[in-house]
Amino acid sequence: MERIQPEVWNLLLRGFKYLVISSAISIFWWWFIPLLTLGSGIAVFGILKYIRVALKELSKTDKGFKTCYNGIIILLIGYITAIARTYIVSVFLLPLGIILGLTLTAFRLYKIYRDWRFLAASVIYVPEAIASIFLLVGVFSVVGHMLTYSALKSITKKLSEITS
Repeated sequence: MERIQPEVWNLLLRGFKYLVISSAISIFWWWFIPLLTLGSGIAVFGILKYIRVALKELSKTDKGFKTCYNGIIILLIGYITAIARTYIVSVFLLPLGIILGLTLTAFRLYKIYRDWRFLAASVIYVPEAIASIFLLVGVFSVVGHMLTYSALKSITKKLSEITS
């Protein structure tokens, strides 16, 4: 993975920053329903602008990230259907997208960098997938996104020091 440019890691870092914000907002959606729409909208932005692009670049170098890329697309569609209040569709797409997109991405990154935060995040995303069936998005993912974000931040910092 040394051929990957630091810009790709920066994209992933920014994308997970938006996912942290999104899931933190979405935790409280049951108090105020529009928070689910706001949180999902922020997640859609982060996935579309950053994570999707980064995983596409990673899949060019490592074919194992192709499934992660497809999972992120499924997760993206799941969030869009949640925004559109098509919850019947969301309850199928969100868990599949979380497992293939987030869990598998965190696990693949763990296999490459051996950072415990990626492994912990991949484990935490599994109950998040189950919770998303009941539209309880954000409950577990806040911690998973924060762990992934912090691990990506340290990788990005190391890579920028190496390239400088």
